[in-house]
Amino acid sequence: MTAGPVGRALTPNSSVFLKLPACRGSGGCLETDSTRVSLQYRQERFEKAAKDVTILKQRPDQTEMGEVYSLYKQATVGDNNTEGPAFYDFVAKAKWMAWDKKKGMSKEEAMSAYIGLVEELKEKYGIE
Repeated sequence: MTAGPVGRALTPNSSVFLKLPACRGSGGCLETDSTRVSLQYRQERFEKAAKDVTILKQRPDQTEMGEVYSLYKQATVGDNNTEGPAFYDFVAKAKWMAWDKKKGMSKEEAMSAYIGLVEELKEKYGIE
């Protein structure tokens, strides 16, 4: 848990973002607007979710794993612009197709969806 402005607590499920004054002038002032802070907070939650998904008590099913993979790739790389794998490499083809379906989703949207999915999987399977 992180302390917010005026002592408000921010939790991972908090819908309140820090509202800091924009500071874009000269004189050594740092850029501290709410968008930048909320993106940093989302990035931290995304990194935690990426660790949490590796310690689930049970491996998610193939469909869930495809969704985990595709959202992670979309969040970290962006749109799939790679050539599809050979038709006989079924696992690679399934992963490629799942990621390709996310084309057009922003990295930020993919991060948020990934965090939400991992939270659902943690509830469903538990973590070690």
